Amino acid sequence: MVDAREGERTDEGEEGGRVIAPRPTEVSFSIPGNPVSHNRAWTIITWKPRAEAAARGAQPHASMKLTKEGAEFKVAVARAVALHRPNEWDRENEYIVEACYFFESRRPDVDGPGKLLLDALADFELELHRGHAMAFTGLFSNDRRVWKFTQQRELDAENPRAEITVKLRYPWRPQQRGLLG
Repeated sequence: MVDAREGERTDEGEEGGRVIAPRPTEVSFSIPGNPVSHNRAWTIITWKPRAEAAARGAQPHASMKLTKEGAEFKVAVARAVALHRPNEWDRENEYIVEACYFFESRRPDVDGPGKLLLDALADFELELHRGHAMAFTGLFSNDRRVWKFTQQRELDAENPRAEITVKLRYPWRPQQRGLLG
């Protein structure tokens, strides 16, 4: 007989024995629409110094800002993650991410949506209005936890989408205890 460790889910097996239910090791889902490339997801903005800072010699500087299209793609991915993430998903693992982009034309590059997708699969905050941000919980805390990332490009003019699969690098295995005394 295998005893469940604290926090593990158990189900009654045949003849009343306890069986540890397997934990999920991968999540797959699809995001409808053309995947958003890095170039379309970000725009450059220039910050001009305030009058008093300019008087002290401060210079304008450039920064990157997420576009509306980029924000919509990140939110679509975050919503799909929230719908498909199992309750017992291991957020402390390392991950293997596979993405297949189905574009409506051959023009986009295969690596265009990659960075934005990884950012959207991780925890992030998005400013909806000035001073009002919304937090999203991803499949992992940070995209640095991604060990392997593969991308593939396909053509589907009638049904553009991104199909995403995230796998645990180290799948959970139950430990048997109490067998030797």
